[in-house]
Parts: sequence; structure tokens; C-alpha cells
Amino acid sequence: MAYKISELKMRLQEAGDADLDSMLKEFKEELFNLRFQEVTQRLENTKRIWFVRKAIARILTEKRRRELEAQGGAPKKRGRKRQRRA
Repeated sequence: MAYKISELKMRLQEAGDADLDSMLKEFKEELFNLRFQEVTQRLENTKRIWFVRKAIARILTEKRRRELEAQGGAPKKRGRKRQRRA
């Protein structure tokens, strides 16, 4: 599964719940394999581990967002408040 980050974001928004679950399973399996390759020193693209970890986090975030929407409340966007200088 070779996605770019922008492609992944679009696919996550369009995917159904079952698709998210299957994508999550595939990325977790890929992460396991990449870690195994890293230990055996056969990993060629180390940035792929970073991407897969981020993809898993994005999938879990999308699932949580949908769960909160189903409960009736839209998730609040939390931003950092700027502190005023005295």
C-alpha cells in the first residue's frame, strides 16, 4: 500500500467503517514487517516506518471522530491559546 499523505487523507474521509478497519489491519501488519526488516538490517526505506505510524494514527483519529459524531456531538477543535505577554 503506497499512498502519499494527501491521498491517504482523502481515502480516509471517503472510506466506510469496514474499509477503515481493513486499512488499519493492513498498516499494522506492514509496520510489524517493517520493524522486523529494520532489526534484521534489510530495511531500505526507513521513512516508511514513520509514514505507516502516522497512517495508523490518522485512521484511529478518523474512527474516533466518527464515533463522537455518532454520539451526537461534533468534536471540538482544540487549538493552543496564545498567552498574552505582560
